[in-house]
Amino acid sequence: MSFPFKFLACKSLLTKPAYSLTSERAKEVSLMLDFSNDLKLTYRLKERFYQYVLTQPNRVRATKSLREWIKRAEESNLKEFKSCITAFNNWFDEICYSFDYPWSNGPLEDTHTKIKTLKRNCFGMIICKMSICLEKELCLLVSSDRKTRKFAKPLGVCLLCLFLIVFLLF
Repeated sequence: MSFPFKFLACKSLLTKPAYSLTSERAKEVSLMLDFSNDLKLTYRLKERFYQYVLTQPNRVRATKSLREWIKRAEESNLKEFKSCITAFNNWFDEICYSFDYPWSNGPLEDTHTKIKTLKRNCFGMIICKMSICLEKELCLLVSSDRKTRKFAKPLGVCLLCLFLIVFLLF
């Protein structure tokens, strides 16, 4: 079966909510959905999740709609949803409580990801070696041996480098 377009290039269309698509993009999505019944079922489940679960104003209504959505996802027998259903069942109470409270740890996770990505990208670079050196020198500085106190100057340099790394992230 040949496709008139590349699915990987159009994957972002399938993940967007239907209400945010232009009429031209909606036609492309309907053309993609005609190629596979499983894809069509998956898309419908995703849209139901957007419409009936994420729009709930409180925990009580969210609990009811999320249980119904999980039931429909189980009835679909799509293997791709098995891990999703398991995660939703394991974290069901926490997910439902998130509808009552507007707090999120998203910004903190974003900062953590940026730091990890920067560290991974800088692996082997001198500035990264200096920041790794920071951990070692902190351990040496804490020890009571007099010989290790001579590391106070390089520690200041490493702290400056670490400050510059964090400053560049923001």
